[in-house]
Amino acid sequence: ALKHTGWANFYGPQRFGKNGPQHAIARARKCLAGRIGGGRGKRPHAKWLDTLHLSALQSALFNEYLASRLRMGKFGTLWAGDLVSPPYSAYRPRLVKMASPDGGNGANHVGESSSGSSAQDLADATVAEEDTNAFAAGEISFTGPLFGAGGMGKPYGAAAELEASVWQEHMPGMSLSAIKESVLSGGRRVGRLPLPADFEISEHPEASGLIFRFTLPRGSFATSLLREFVGQEIDSQEGDEDEEVAPSSGKAADTGNKDSPAAAPWTEAGSVGFRISCESQADEKKALTQCMKMLEALRAQDASPSALGGSSYAITRTGLAGLLLLRCTSAAPE
Repeated sequence: ALKHTGWANFYGPQRFGKNGPQHAIARARKCLAGRIGGGRGKRPHAKWLDTLHLSALQSALFNEYLASRLRMGKFGTLWAGDLVSPPYSAYRPRLVKMASPDGGNGANHVGESSSGSSAQDLADATVAEEDTNAFAAGEISFTGPLFGAGGMGKPYGAAAELEASVWQEHMPGMSLSAIKESVLSGGRRVGRLPLPADFEISEHPEASGLIFRFTLPRGSFATSLLREFVGQEIDSQEGDEDEEVAPSSGKAADTGNKDSPAAAPWTEAGSVGFRISCESQADEKKALTQCMKMLEALRAQDASPSALGGSSYAITRTGLAGLLLLRCTSAAPE
């Protein structure tokens, strides 16, 4: 069925932390109010933490928009007034084409002919056959909002109304127009993705289970695709950046055997960077100590000399606040 319907390009649950999207929205609402009012920035790492919270807000509200389209039965159809793009990039979305009055394909986009149109005009409009067929074939998709200043484009009709209602429901009393681009830059995200061309499912040769192999475009989440098969959210302990797979990476997602870790993409360079979110330098030192203890515990569990990249490893600070670097002696640890 997914070959015909496509799948919902939700942000994965790991994007929002252990407390979930509603908690992320609440924290970002407080953060955004402070940034607009100029009351942030005195606390160490405040700017970076604010950026993290605001990014989570955009992700959570996009998920709300996409879930609303699913509930409304509008996931598999285009609205007159939608902003559409190819399925792997929403960098420059365009307005959907409308059918001309004589029943042919309209040369104008919705925005070009609707500046003086009423809401009823858009309600009665139909999408041009060219875009309808392209949508059915998975060549284009509707896009959803990444709320912020600039970059969001301007949908019309029901698409615009749904975006406005999502913002008003979760950000009551806060005007989107009051946000500056320097505080939160807006954009679009593809709402529906086709099943990957290299998608395959096979039985695990040893364990009782299945192996899913596929390649996703950058910014998409393997957990969101797998959700379509298990019918519920998949809790991943991976960081959200690790879930994003670049189209050119050639990496395949293999979820059949969690007990046999695959080589991480950073191992070829022998190092990996990871960021710790801390309120103070004292907390950062505690987190550093905890990381070292965790690595010692992992080494104790595995007798293999290459378990953590050879006989030695080290965690060091970098010049960026909160960013640590794990280095291994081996250039390609197993």
